[in-house]
Amino acid sequence: MFKIIVVFMSITLLLGAKESKTNKEKKDVKKLEKVETPTFTLAKESITTKEYNATLNYKKVSSINEINSLTLDIKPKGEWHINTGFPIKFKLNANCLKSDKVKYKKKDAKTVTEKNILLNMNTKCNKKINDEITLTGAFGVCKADMCKRKTLKVKVKVEVK
Repeated sequence: MFKIIVVFMSITLLLGAKESKTNKEKKDVKKLEKVETPTFTLAKESITTKEYNATLNYKKVSSINEINSLTLDIKPKGEWHINTGFPIKFKLNANCLKSDKVKYKKKDAKTVTEKNILLNMNTKCNKKINDEITLTGAFGVCKADMCKRKTLKVKVKVEVK
């Protein structure tokens, strides 16, 4: 009878030890679940004139070596339209952020119509940094009696974590 009680107690202790290890593992899992994942904030910079609206969409925060896609969308206002025959030129400048291209022309745009210009650009950085991206460019807008060459310059701050 004594042997049965000892064996029973030994099994209980072993199971208890196993259970406490399982509880520890559960606590470790809970700790892992509490780790914050990085958040990526989409940002938008807009320029409005009497002839057009221009919007630059980009990621304000990105990770090292992550591609940050920038999208420039220019839409004429009122009686104005994009002059599709006018040369379209844009240049992207940044310190750390390296882009797939630096200079963009009409052929690089996703869309060039009388209703809008849509240009996609990609950048990435290989280190942690707070940087500034500057996009400069020129395009043409027209209305019934006149055409204008327009230039724009947009500066945005980005963070690479």
